[in-house]
Amino acid sequence: MFIWTSSLRALGAACVLTALVGCFGDVETKAIEESGVASQTGEAAPGAAARSPVQGTREVAVAEGAVTVAGPDGYCIDTGATKDRKRGAFVLLASCASVLQSASAYVPVTNALLTVSVGGEGSADLLVDAEASRAYFASAAGRAALSRDGKAESVVVESAQVSGDFFLVQTLDSSGKGPDGLGPRTWRAFFDQGGRAVVASVIGYEERALEPTAAFDLLRRFAGTIQSKSGGARPATRNVSEVGGGLPQAD
Repeated sequence: MFIWTSSLRALGAACVLTALVGCFGDVETKAIEESGVASQTGEAAPGAAARSPVQGTREVAVAEGAVTVAGPDGYCIDTGATKDRKRGAFVLLASCASVLQSASAYVPVTNALLTVSVGGEGSADLLVDAEASRAYFASAAGRAALSRDGKAESVVVESAQVSGDFFLVQTLDSSGKGPDGLGPRTWRAFFDQGGRAVVASVIGYEERALEPTAAFDLLRRFAGTIQSKSGGARPATRNVSEVGGGLPQAD
């Protein structure tokens, strides 16, 4: 995965990533705000994931059935927030307790808001390699795509990693934009699933910040679950290699 063959494909890749990367575009922000899950952490039943019965919608097929989205234990899909169109799809997940507004429902051990954006058919052809991805997200255009207000100066790319089939990015946003109740950091995984570019995201709650190690672990499990449910992952390397660390904020 992550291959480009020409400057034209590189430009196309940037367009695809810009379209998919942010979970705070107009459609996504509206879906999160209307859902209300950003302000409901589901802490009424902490640790209930191992004890409570399964409730709610745990998985959904989108993109003409090419991608099946499901979260780790304790997460349910907000079906009202799901957007599934020919040009792409968006899925929102939160603790089952938050989605169902029930203290007796599942609460994940690592509690966060999860989102998935899926590109159209063939969009994964434009995914670039790790070094090109690193350069793009270090650029003003890449940082603007990652930011919640569309401004490069509002976001810092704190880490970029390759983990098996996934390119992982951690960002810190200082814009103050986005749905109320969410913390400033977002963790994203970019990968190819069935020829479609997929971006899975983890966002912590403002009142309960996520540790980066826990967030990356949740993100890998989330992306891995999507791969498994969607037909299986490609052979992956177990070791995680840092490609950027604190990326230079070059324009």
